[in-house]
Amino acid sequence: MIAGNGEAPKISGPSGVVYVVDADESVRRSLRLLMETLGMDVETFSCAEGFLDRLDPGQPGCLITELDLPGMSGIDLQQHLKDQGMCLPVIVLASNADVRHVVRALHLGALDFIEKPFVDQVLLARVRGALGPTDLPAETTA
Repeated sequence: MIAGNGEAPKISGPSGVVYVVDADESVRRSLRLLMETLGMDVETFSCAEGFLDRLDPGQPGCLITELDLPGMSGIDLQQHLKDQGMCLPVIVLASNADVRHVVRALHLGALDFIEKPFVDQVLLARVRGALGPTDLPAETTA
């Protein structure tokens, strides 16, 4: 949705950065476009280690991570954040996941475990929930 001035509406309230960690460049690009279209700040990374190098623990936001990453997996990344006492909301994406992965991610506190290909509106609803109250209507379409 584009505002009357030609710019995407900005989210107000306790928002923050949407961090996307996915090895697939097309997924990172697609998620960046989807989130930025709604005025969200987005940072993308191809691996967990790159994300951790740039993470500012004081910056509010949420993390969307692929389960299968080169190096540290998405579940291992989630475990690392938990071990460090970071309360960043996590949404896990996966192309091929078994029940064991879903249970582990949810046990570690993931907000959701979403299979690829995902429905944009479902993912956006989870991101909105992770970022807290906003001034965007729930039915906004990309």
